[in-house]
Amino acid sequence: MSNVPFDTDLLAVYTSTRIVLEGPPPVVLAGADAIDAWPFAGHVTVLTAANPRSKRLSDDDNDLRNVALLGVLRDRGHHVTSVTASIDDWTEASFGVFELSRREARELSQMFNQHAWYELTAHEVFVISADTGEELDRRARRH
Repeated sequence: MSNVPFDTDLLAVYTSTRIVLEGPPPVVLAGADAIDAWPFAGHVTVLTAANPRSKRLSDDDNDLRNVALLGVLRDRGHHVTSVTASIDDWTEASFGVFELSRREARELSQMFNQHAWYELTAHEVFVISADTGEELDRRARRH
């Protein structure tokens, strides 16, 4: 991790977020109740286009933005699955993208005006700044 200027309250939200692979059945990938066994061969990047720069938009606006992101991901040939990222009363529809490079994750996060994205591995969750590409936090997947 580095000393990247990032709002500490916002980072606390990112580090407390529960990430769930939509089912059936739903599978918790990151959070206190995350599954033990990692079901994938490599890492999964979690991206959203919703609520740019944490500005809450209407569900319709967020859906349109996520449809645009999904279109870009599919046009580029990525394998994508639906995930939900949530903490307390804040929930964002997101996408799990398999084996996406950090360079491309940063490009897409910037394109859709996000603060950061997640990278999940068998044992860890990384929060990575869209602005700088640097790791803001690293924690156990089960926390």
